[in-house]
Amino acid sequence: MWVCSKEGYRSKKNIERIDRVHGPRGQIREGCQAAMKINFDKKKMLWVVTEFENHHCHKLLSGKHSQFLRSHRYVDDCDIAQVQSLGSVGVKTSQVMDHLLDQSGSYSAVGHTRKDLQNRLDTILRSASCNSNVDSILSYMIAKSEMDPGFFFQYSIL
Repeated sequence: MWVCSKEGYRSKKNIERIDRVHGPRGQIREGCQAAMKINFDKKKMLWVVTEFENHHCHKLLSGKHSQFLRSHRYVDDCDIAQVQSLGSVGVKTSQVMDHLLDQSGSYSAVGHTRKDLQNRLDTILRSASCNSNVDSILSYMIAKSEMDPGFFFQYSIL
């Protein structure tokens, strides 16, 4: 089932918090009922729309703002490669984003926001550091077993 991005409401525990350091974020969820359900008909070997509710309780975005919808944002691998190569010579991520904007001409042509780019870089960095941690632990264990004949370890890769 596909639903509108403004479907449902924010949970009350997040709205009525007393120990809040910062003010609450703006309301995104508005209880919109627009939805579509698709099922696969095995006899006909076709996908069939079984439920469709088109009524939105809010204004829809114009076409020029659709690139900011979460489902429309994606950081390309070529953008990541460019950020990493420029980052290796000391250019900041925000400056690279400005460069990408200059190259493409607009935010809609870039296809992602600065925060999307930073999040994707952070994910790549975390996975790389995780792998390097594993490699360093294995190197340490191998060196330890070579130095101490009484030391034994065993590992398996899943």
